[in-house]
Amino acid sequence: MMDKDSNGKFVKGHSIRPKVYRGNGDITRLVMQYKENRNEFTMSLMSRAESLGETLLSKAIDMAMEGNDKMMLFLLDKLVNANLMNRLEKKLVSKTVKDIDNSQQFVIEKMGDGEIDVDYGHKLVKTLSLKRETINTKELEEQVMEVVEDKQK
Repeated sequence: MMDKDSNGKFVKGHSIRPKVYRGNGDITRLVMQYKENRNEFTMSLMSRAESLGETLLSKAIDMAMEGNDKMMLFLLDKLVNANLMNRLEKKLVSKTVKDIDNSQQFVIEKMGDGEIDVDYGHKLVKTLSLKRETINTKELEEQVMEVVEDKQK
């Protein structure tokens, strides 16, 4: 609780800031030791993480198995191959505008059915839209060239 005087003002020397977790002393020492050379710091940190890798993974799995939903979602997100979860049973075709429309509709239906992740589906639809814009621009350029050639005749 913050100390205030009788006028309601804060007492000098008392911080109004909450106490902040200062972190792991080992990491702080590593940062200070390698602050001039971030590559060495990164390598040192990676080395430390590798040495604890099995222990950390084991702990994360234990937490998930004990009912920690956030850890379960984290593990699923990081360890399960997204390509396996987001596999489509047919190849998306993008040669014509009609192909793109059909492919986008297919992806949207799969997102709605829960068969593919919404973020992944959104990326696919966006990529298909970019391809559609490219086709439309190319067709427009061809039409402009035809008009220019007709006027030159």
